[in-house]
Amino acid sequence: MSSLRGARVLVVEDEAMLSLNLEAMLLDLGCVVAGTADKLDDALQMARTSDFDVALLDINLGGKRADPVADAIRARGTPIVFVTGYGKTAASGLVLEKPYDAAALERMLNEAWVRGVSKSLSFGRSNLAHWFKRCPRHTGPAAPWLPQRTEKRPLRFQAARGTS
Repeated sequence: MSSLRGARVLVVEDEAMLSLNLEAMLLDLGCVVAGTADKLDDALQMARTSDFDVALLDINLGGKRADPVADAIRARGTPIVFVTGYGKTAASGLVLEKPYDAAALERMLNEAWVRGVSKSLSFGRSNLAHWFKRCPRHTGPAAPWLPQRTEKRPLRFQAARGTS
């Protein structure tokens, strides 16, 4: 199972067939498509108002650069993966080059998560708490990998007993 289960992804792509293919790949990875846009104005509105964890943003929307959309998403502190056929130098940040497959898409989305969480660490505890709440890898109560303490006594760690 994919580590992206439950991640909400905004898809901004002006080519209908590519958008449908991308949505199918995201669903196969366990993601939730939070919204799709194919025009600059629609994308800008969704970037400002939709609830999503990461954005897949085509750099060129109908012959116009999608920089205003990227700026709106960055202002929210949300990670962006730029999708383009113009090469890795077409945008600053994470770039997924067309054509791509599901494995490349999954790698880029995971890298976006890592960068988003590390960026949250630099913004302080409240933003980090937001990421842990929203992280698709986290489905239970606060930090399931940490021991849940119900008693007031200090923790005592014991060495594991071997069978040697």
